[in-house]
Amino acid sequence: MTDDEWKIIQSKLKITNYKKNDIILHIDEICDKLRFVNSGITRMYYFNENAKEFTCHISFNDSVNLIDNFSIDFHSFSTKTPTIYEIEALKDTQIVEISLEDLTQLSLHTKVFDELTQKASILIHSTIRDGLISKNISSNTQRYEEFIKRYEPVSNKIPQYIIASYLGITPVGLSKLINK
Repeated sequence: MTDDEWKIIQSKLKITNYKKNDIILHIDEICDKLRFVNSGITRMYYFNENAKEFTCHISFNDSVNLIDNFSIDFHSFSTKTPTIYEIEALKDTQIVEISLEDLTQLSLHTKVFDELTQKASILIHSTIRDGLISKNISSNTQRYEEFIKRYEPVSNKIPQYIIASYLGITPVGLSKLINK
């Protein structure tokens, strides 16, 4: 990225602060901002027909998995359709945001965003694929160990009921795993 490209990009970035428990994205809204977690933790979750919630993504800044740095419903963002998810701040969180409109304009003036979009699409696809495979073939213990490894910097800052939801197990089941 050139200095001129960075100046153009930087002029479009907005820093937004969210308090713990703030809803960043509501169900049925269109996700119209690309959000990068600068500090704090967010989670993306949905509800089934019985109003049971399922956490499907956790985002924070220090992740080795680039996708975990973004707090976004990529499907809603890329198709401009309402989301089925909510995104919540689990801690006080600072997010760097850029609107879809600004991102579209930047894509016309810089090559960086086309490359970023391609790489993000590949990473999102592989993350979803790996997550589905893991939930279907891994034991609860294996999924918990993978979770701790992936989210090690923040795992002790996430409520256990959310971790259980992410793993697809009950809070009681998670307690048993932790006590092992």
